[in-house]
Amino acid sequence: MSAAIAALGASLKKGRMKIVLIMAVLLLLLGTAALVVSRSAVPVDEEDAEFEAEHQAKPGAHDAKDTPIFVQLDTFTANLADRDSDRFIQVGVTLEVMDPKAAEQIKAFMPVIRNNILLVLTNKTSDAVREPAGKRRLAAEIRAQALRPLGHNVSIEELLDAEPSGKLRHAKEARLPIKAVHFSTFIVQ
Repeated sequence: MSAAIAALGASLKKGRMKIVLIMAVLLLLLGTAALVVSRSAVPVDEEDAEFEAEHQAKPGAHDAKDTPIFVQLDTFTANLADRDSDRFIQVGVTLEVMDPKAAEQIKAFMPVIRNNILLVLTNKTSDAVREPAGKRRLAAEIRAQALRPLGHNVSIEELLDAEPSGKLRHAKEARLPIKAVHFSTFIVQ
């Protein structure tokens, strides 16, 4: 009988030990999770705080004139001019325009603008559009070709030197109806 009581006492000790062990593992996991959460809350340094304070939206401070207007074009897919292999480009183009009137003009001339952009794309090689400088040049060429039907003949070099507002820095001080060309997709294969 005393052996049975000793065995019962030993099994209770094992059961308690299991419970204590499980509780210790749970506490360790909870402590680790709390540490991870506290470390992910990165403290904001002074520069970040200044940046956020400057760029936070202030009630009533938004001017409707500053709201950008975009005209999204259908995605272009074209064969590139590579001679060594068949390559193609797929580009999503969005035009940033000055005002709603310019957006309406672009829509009216859309077939001509799309044709001009396709001609630009088919004259490019994959090497010419892979680098950032090549992409910037392509954007300037697309912008120049989209401006032509609207009555603006501007050189690509002038557009590469243009200010972000769309205003040319050189002799032509006219504000162009297309401020910028943005790529939403850019695949060369």
